[in-house]
Amino acid sequence: MSDEEDASPAALADLARAGFLMARQSLMQVNFEVHHVRDRAGYLRELFDRRAVAERSPTPGADRGRNGGTPDAAPPPAERPRETLSSAANGVGLVIGTYAGALPRDMQRRRQGSDLPVALRVDHVSPDAWVFQGTAWPNPTFIYETGQKFEGLILVEERTTRWSSFQSRAIAELTAVISRIAADHKAPLLSLHAPVQMPARAEAREWPVPSVVAVRFSIALRGADAQRRLALAETLADFAGTRGYGFWLADTRAGHRQGNWYLVRPYDRSKVEQYADWTGCADLQPRYCLPVTFVGPARVGATSAIMAYLREFPELGVLACSIISLDDLAFIHLQLAVNRLPAGGIDEFEVELLRRIRSAHVDTTQGRTSSPQELLPEILPLVTGNGNGRPGVEKLARLTERAGDYQALTGPTMLVRPGEGSDRIPLWFSWRAVGTDDGLATPLIAFMDALKAIGLAPAGSGVEDARHHPNLDYLVCRDVGESMLRGRGKISLPRHILHQSPDTRPNVIGARISTSLEDAWRAELSRHALPGGVEISVAWVEYRLNNSTTLM
Repeated sequence: MSDEEDASPAALADLARAGFLMARQSLMQVNFEVHHVRDRAGYLRELFDRRAVAERSPTPGADRGRNGGTPDAAPPPAERPRETLSSAANGVGLVIGTYAGALPRDMQRRRQGSDLPVALRVDHVSPDAWVFQGTAWPNPTFIYETGQKFEGLILVEERTTRWSSFQSRAIAELTAVISRIAADHKAPLLSLHAPVQMPARAEAREWPVPSVVAVRFSIALRGADAQRRLALAETLADFAGTRGYGFWLADTRAGHRQGNWYLVRPYDRSKVEQYADWTGCADLQPRYCLPVTFVGPARVGATSAIMAYLREFPELGVLACSIISLDDLAFIHLQLAVNRLPAGGIDEFEVELLRRIRSAHVDTTQGRTSSPQELLPEILPLVTGNGNGRPGVEKLARLTERAGDYQALTGPTMLVRPGEGSDRIPLWFSWRAVGTDDGLATPLIAFMDALKAIGLAPAGSGVEDARHHPNLDYLVCRDVGESMLRGRGKISLPRHILHQSPDTRPNVIGARISTSLEDAWRAELSRHALPGGVEISVAWVEYRLNNSTTLM
């Protein structure tokens, strides 16, 4: 950046904002909680309910089991989360929550000194549910609120039932390419998710599937002129064209709703299949994944450095990813495809994985605060089956420079179910809540109760009824300033509900369900005392979401 750019009004405003945040949050510490779990309907609601019980309990932590929770339930959140991400893909769920302030009492004794975060707490709730609690220092200079977003979507495969190692390696490659381009432009990578829903057409004739093998991303390009944005678009379009991928750009014009897209490069199935055959992995299908979440100060180039190191193992696939910044912390979540199991199967793999995780850390305590440069050299040969992989010194140095202070939260290994949402339909919802600490929990609980009120959520909660329940595929809730929380999410519903209406046109059924659910949601919210009010919206396609409704 030039001296002229450093002295620009925007740069001075960013510096002033960072100083204000540092003065307001003297501890400069953000507590976080990350859940790697087997995806199931109602998990987030259960967390909120247990939090309410814990707040009423006279003895903090009295309801916790030996591993920090009951055998079939995660421990309640240590505090009410302020910013949250929840996502689900391939039968694997992720929940992230951040909250500022003093450490919970049971975390105070895990301090490791003023220069290190507290020792990570890991609750092995069950074989397929691990909960991580820790702290990290945010980066208040990671400024992007005033930036112009460059948002795009690249399609790899639109047939959700056609999953192979090729798709997972394509997601890994795209994540590396997009994050590298953002780093080259010195631009913050705001978010990146896969798999995601395809862009809906202006006049949708069919209800789209909830997600396909595609990568959706958002990059902040503040002050970028049209020429720079065009150059960035051409770079991505050329890359997509060489593979046959489809490429869309989001309509970011003022006054246009999120969810409108322009097609830049059409999808070319024959070229994609040619490329898949050339890679030689089109017939391989991953059965297990290893969830890994990297947490640290939001920093330009951190995701790129991590992905560049991972790409030193070209056979490594990423089945899904959720990359986002919350409270000025970066959360980089990846479902790493397990290519090969040892002769002893998954049990032997888990034992060896835990041994390598412990060896990556300086001590043998359960609180594992391994950094990426310590952990990845240990686990990648095991995950890929490539014991001869030796990334270059430059890649390791770059990883240490950009993400050396990140924490790596790893495990457990889980069975994956790619393409399981092909028999479901999506429904989008959003809200804005002001003036209350319950701006996340209360609107979301009311939304879930509204689903039951109109018959979209069965009363049963057993595993046998899971396919009939709504499932939370995606949710993000942010503090947008001035005591306002904004939430946006997507649920999936069983497709058979479409047969309950005499009119089979998607726009008619979609409008009817959206209106009924929004009315029921409004009725449920009226039961709660939210002094600042809530704006809500429900839509069957994303671009129909509208936050202009009257405050409740």
